[in-house]
Amino acid sequence: MKTLKLTQTMFAVIAGVAISTAVPAFAQENKDLATVYGHVTNPAGFPQSAGEVSFTVDVNEPEDKMRMTNVTKLDANGDYKAVGVLPGKSYFVYVMQDGKRLDRQQITPKIGDNLKLDFDMSREEYLKAMTPEQKKALED
Repeated sequence: MKTLKLTQTMFAVIAGVAISTAVPAFAQENKDLATVYGHVTNPAGFPQSAGEVSFTVDVNEPEDKMRMTNVTKLDANGDYKAVGVLPGKSYFVYVMQDGKRLDRQQITPKIGDNLKLDFDMSREEYLKAMTPEQKKALED
């Protein structure tokens, strides 16, 4: 019986030490990551409330070979927030809807960054690149 109590006590002490050292290590690890947030405006000038923002480090791969590392949904206001982005890597960041890539930017976040990255698909450059079908759909 004494052995059982001693074993339980030792387990409690070891578990307490493990938890107390893991929490600061986890907190430090999160400080070493980056956060990327922003707002997405659709071609009509309204918040893009449907879809997601996806990150890939496969910037030299064809689009069909790219693997997304961070994916975050757009909210009703067209806002997103990606927490835990690995710093020091070059990313393509895509606005996606229904599996289609709508817009893209490239970033290289640094350690601890709280980086704002907005997408404005109502910009002249984006509108000029639209297909005639896309332009007609926008007008409708």
